[in-house]
This record gives sequence, C-alpha cells and structure tokens, in this order.
Amino acid sequence: SCLTLTLLARKWAPQYLLSSVAGLILMLSPLLCHYAFEIRPYMLELLHCTLAVYLVCCCEASWSRKKLLLFGLALAFSMASRYSSIFPAILCASFLAFKFFYHPENPNLFVIDEVKLTRFLFLFVPSFVIGTAIVVLMAAKQWQVATSSNAYHLMFLIYSNPSEVFNWFTALLWLPMLILLTMRLLPLKIFSELARKYDLFIGFVLALNILRILVDLGRFIPYSLMFRFNLPCHTLLVFSWVPLLLLFFEYCSLQPNRSACRKLLPPIILVAMVLGILYHSFFFTRNDPDPSVSYLQKLSIDPPPKILSAINIYPALRYSFEYGSLQDRPHWRDHIYFYGNQYPKQKDWSVKKKFAFIASGGEMNEVYYRLAQYKHFNLILESRNYLLGGTSKRPGLSTVIVKLD
Repeated sequence: SCLTLTLLARKWAPQYLLSSVAGLILMLSPLLCHYAFEIRPYMLELLHCTLAVYLVCCCEASWSRKKLLLFGLALAFSMASRYSSIFPAILCASFLAFKFFYHPENPNLFVIDEVKLTRFLFLFVPSFVIGTAIVVLMAAKQWQVATSSNAYHLMFLIYSNPSEVFNWFTALLWLPMLILLTMRLLPLKIFSELARKYDLFIGFVLALNILRILVDLGRFIPYSLMFRFNLPCHTLLVFSWVPLLLLFFEYCSLQPNRSACRKLLPPIILVAMVLGILYHSFFFTRNDPDPSVSYLQKLSIDPPPKILSAINIYPALRYSFEYGSLQDRPHWRDHIYFYGNQYPKQKDWSVKKKFAFIASGGEMNEVYYRLAQYKHFNLILESRNYLLGGTSKRPGLSTVIVKLD
C-alpha cells in the first residue's frame, strides 16, 4: 500500500523528494501499524483500496491489455480478503467507466468504443467474479450473523454511538481533505489550477467516505475511523496530507520573492516526516489491552494451566503467543480450549480441534461452570460487553477471569 501511494505521489509531483517516500506516511498512524500484522483481513483490504485509488488517478484507456489484466487480477485478489472491499471496487469501476467512455464532444453513452470496452473488461471482469462471490456468500452465510441484534460491530454505528464518528480525532483526519477541497473550490485561480491534478483523488476519497457513511446510517457497517471497521477511509485521509503538502510546495515555487521558503521548506518537512516514521517504527509495540493477557503473563510458565476461553478471545490469545507477551510459553497453546454458542464450522481450524462444549447464548452459567470443573479447567476467560470508563463512551469486549482452582 505504501508503494502504491508513493507511485501515485510521484505521478503528481516527481520533482519533490517527498513524493519518493510519500506512502510511508501511513506508518505514522498507530491504528494502521496495529493492524499491519493481520495481512489477510486488513492489509489486503488496504492494498485493494490503494490500488483502486491509483487506478482512478493513473489508469488510461491506452494501457495495454496485459497491463490492465495484471492490475485487474491484483485488484480481484486483494478484494477477496474482506467483504467491505466491494465499496472501493464499485467506485473504481464507476470512475474509470466515466474516464474511459465519457467525452464531452460525444455525450451519447450508448455509443461505446469496442477497444476501450475490451480493455475495461480486462481490468474489471476478475473483480466482477470476486464481487459476485462476495454477494453470494453474504446472502448465504454472513448476512444473518452481520445483522443480528447482538453483533459486536453494531455497537459502533452512528445510531448506537454518535461519539464514535463525531469527535476531534475524526475532525483532525478530515482536516487536510477539507483544506484541499476548499482550495479547489474557492475562486482563487492559482490554487484552483494547482489543485486540479488532484481532482480524481479528492473525488474518490469523498465518494468512498460518503458511501461508507450511508452504509453506517443503514445500520450495516460502522463508519468509525478509530477502529478496524474502516481502515481504507482512515488511510486515504491520512495520505491526504501528501497532496496538500505538494500543492503548498508548488505554490511556494511560483513565488520568486520567497526563495528561502522555496528551498528550505520541502527538505525540512521531509526530514520531520522521516524522523517521525523512524521513531514510530522503532518504538511502536502492538500491545493488546485485553486484561487476560497481562494476567496470564504474571503466572509461572510451568506447569501450564488448563484454560477454557470464549471463542472470540482466540485472536487476542493467538497474537499474544505469536507476537506479544506470551511468546515465552508456546507450549501453553496445547492446554487452551474454547467454548461458544455454536460448534465451529471452518475446516482444519485449530479452534475446532480444541472446542470443549457449546454454551447456550455464548454465556457461562452455573451448569457450565460445573462442567468446566468436571473437565479439570483451572481458568475460564469469559468475554463480556462493556463501556469504557471516564469520558469515553466506546463499546468493547472485556475479559472476565474466573478461577476454578
């Protein structure tokens, strides 16, 4: 994703060194760094979005079929990682259809150039196949789960929790995009002309954010920019600082009386950004706030306790054993079992092999506690909904640790 956005910045303004490292600005985001470890669901979704915006800004009908097919396969492959990737895909296809087929001198949309149509299909037929599969899977398996009244992500909707969207963090993320939009629309000729090259980028980012807000208002997927549900919009808004800075550099270069600003400002900003990236890269740690992990870390390594865990705590435990504070006790994983409201259906999933029993409603009660004691478990990690304390109203899941011995 960093490389894709860097290529986009170099297309806009290759004369500035900032363009050659522009994509690395994503590494300044703690949220993106936190989920960078999860390649399949989140980073491939991010790659799909950055490929989509790159194609919208750079793709031409004159590209060869081979090149278009290569991008089309990459777009389709990354799209398959997550259902929400269908939104950037739809926008990408819409923008490029307009770019390929609309011409002011020939406004009849029903007369389409066959060569351009062939190239358009080379680019988007793979994504159409994957998109159809996503819709079928959503209708067949995931829709009821995603829209059930107790679905975790529904707690982050604007309807359920307005402060998840209307906050100072979201306003700060939107700041560079709003400045770009203002410079483009205000009757200031020099800024308007310099910002014209960013029109497609601005249009795509605005369209994607508006679409995701509408989906949130429809009570399907949260728009929240502070959590994992909307990393593509978060990423593009973070990257919006790059075109804004490039626009400012170009404006300074046209001011002959400000030679110091023209010569010193670009390297100063570049050095500041690189230092920030290096600092964040070396000192960033992926700490999971789940209290069960810190509690388990305090226990002696041997003998390993026999643990019964709620099935939705599995990701936190897994990453703690692979990357986090429980790396020093890998043999514990053989002593962890799981419970949930239904038997896991995924084939060859490690949780399926270690599934202890079904708990009705996914919650423990006196009967299940006795069953856990009968099976000689030492600890139970229960997952329960809660609201963060203090000034935050953010919903979440906390772990209640039950000692049976």
